[in-house]
Amino acid sequence: HERRYLPYKENTLLLVGYQAAGSVGRILHDGTTAVEIQGERVAVRAKVFSLSGYSAHKDREGLLDFASHFDPTIKKVFVTMGEPKASLFLVQRLRDYFDLPAVAPQQGDVAILKL
Repeated sequence: HERRYLPYKENTLLLVGYQAAGSVGRILHDGTTAVEIQGERVAVRAKVFSLSGYSAHKDREGLLDFASHFDPTIKKVFVTMGEPKASLFLVQRLRDYFDLPAVAPQQGDVAILKL
């Protein structure tokens, strides 16, 4: 959506919550005039505002509670949070507490999902 709406000054993008360093959200938050989205350079003419106070990291315990009810035959858990350090921390807790096969994929990683 951003690729389609950012070039127009009549539009507003509202960023909600923490924007990780190096992410497109952080780059937009910091006031860039152009950003790369899926290999395409996009002009930023839209107004960009940030709403702080919301964070997925705050509900780590809720995520762990949710994971405690996973089926024991689960093949893999992908942890995709904004900060690598937070992802790796959650991966380790999922492994240690529930013996779940958790991983934190890196940009460009590919996973083939079979039904």
